Amino acid sequence: RGSRYGGHGGAFEEGLVVPLLMRFPGGHRGGERVGRPMSHVDLLPTILDSLGLERDERLAGYSALAGRPEEALIFAERPETDTILHWPWKMTRKCDDGRIFLYNLETDPLELLNLNHANRGPEARRTVESLEQRALQARSSRFQPRAQGEQADPRSEETRALLGDLGYVDDSD
Repeated sequence: RGSRYGGHGGAFEEGLVVPLLMRFPGGHRGGERVGRPMSHVDLLPTILDSLGLERDERLAGYSALAGRPEEALIFAERPETDTILHWPWKMTRKCDDGRIFLYNLETDPLELLNLNHANRGPEARRTVESLEQRALQARSSRFQPRAQGEQADPRSEETRALLGDLGYVDDSD
């Protein structure tokens, strides 16, 4: 799309929708298909869920196998755009000039009609405002790193030294 050739579709669906194939030992969950949208932050919860392992409640994302809550947003953040998806609505904001593009993926799966144009109707305006408000709330509740002074690394000094020798940690960790 646009004036450039190549690339990966930017914030359009053809650039964001990527198949994920997982193969577990012994054919565990073999042939299972999940067609719901997910995000990169959903990968670890999905893997833990498929293996029957517990996850830390602070971990972001949802298991694709258990399902994403209806109210949960999906974020796609790229250097040039920020995108929020809440089916069927998809809103993309260009970082350079702040322009907002709004699509209804149910009625316009090819994202040809930007509903957020100069003559947008009240439904589009309400949708943009709602998505922006919900995005602010979701971002404020994201996992936060430990406060300064908290025990950030529970590994022993011996383990840290071994990891350092292998090049996995340094003094900044």
